[in-house]
Amino acid sequence: MLTPPTPSPHWHATDDAGVSHSSESSAGSWLILYFYPKDDTPGCTIQACGFQKSSPSFAGRARILGVSRDDQESHVAFREKYGLGFPLLIDTDGSLHTTFGVGTDYPKRTTFLIDPTGTIQKIYHGFDCNDHAADLLRGLDELGA
Repeated sequence: MLTPPTPSPHWHATDDAGVSHSSESSAGSWLILYFYPKDDTPGCTIQACGFQKSSPSFAGRARILGVSRDDQESHVAFREKYGLGFPLLIDTDGSLHTTFGVGTDYPKRTTFLIDPTGTIQKIYHGFDCNDHAADLLRGLDELGA
């Protein structure tokens, strides 16, 4: 199990638009890497829309990447339906879930706040989806980001 502060595992994934993302390409900026169970379900929609609504507050401070086991078609539909302005990483084989230890069959809703050096500074789980974006903004403030 990962515990902060610890180096982020090396990872690589493609998003719903076919763009490649990795631990290396994320270096140099704060990253919010959030794992959620399923596109277009109530809690996941609340969480994603909370990030979207707060996107002006995250701009210039942290990049947001969502991750679920859903496929590209599902991610595209989810992003379009709710106007999400951040990428959703495709992890149909569960490899990214396994790398971060969030479960594959029944993934745990977990968010990693990773600093520009690639160090996991905070891990969030067991949170209220309605307040999650605000929790991350407070976390960035606490860390001076």
